[in-house]
Amino acid sequence: MPFSITNLSDPPLSIRALIVLATIAAMAWWDLRRARRRGEHGGRYQSRRLVYRGVLACGIAGALFGVLMDQVTVSLSPEYFRIMKEIDASTMGGLRAGAADLGFAAGLVPGLIAGVCLTAAATLGRDTPGVGIGGVLRMLGVPLVMFLVAAPVMYHLQASLDVSGYQRGGLVGFDDDVVRRMVGVMGVHQAAYLSGFAGTVAATVWLRTRVSRH
Repeated sequence: MPFSITNLSDPPLSIRALIVLATIAAMAWWDLRRARRRGEHGGRYQSRRLVYRGVLACGIAGALFGVLMDQVTVSLSPEYFRIMKEIDASTMGGLRAGAADLGFAAGLVPGLIAGVCLTAAATLGRDTPGVGIGGVLRMLGVPLVMFLVAAPVMYHLQASLDVSGYQRGGLVGFDDDVVRRMVGVMGVHQAAYLSGFAGTVAATVWLRTRVSRH
């Protein structure tokens, strides 16, 4: 999915996402630099740094997860991206690039939200962070495990029962196997969002409880 520098009026979603990340990183650098100049140090400064690093790291992790997941789902159902996501690509390589572009942007925001929740759980009400950046990132394993359990269930549930009703309505005229795979992939994407939300809540509570005990 090539991008010409002259086409700045409509950049790919991944480029927009990278601009968001770069903006947050620049603001974090400026704020931390200003804090050091004011003589801020110790636990308060470490907590502030953990928040910025945690939010950025979780955002990047979410974006990379989105890319990886969409590379798997585009293999399961190229038609899902061509028809439902309206990615214009004449070759599978172009379709994969479009799916990666979409996945990067779609995973960024949930990752940033998870980062805010987890770093807040690690720092609120404390003079020093309860865990380091490694502890925050490990908590992302909770929504990931939930997704790995939920994704195949949702795929087969959607594909077998067609709980969204697409096979009976909006996708009339397509081959049954194509429709089942398209709807199944939709189930995988739903599992990702549901697992991300539920897993982040669970990880935040778990981390907050763990931090409060120390």
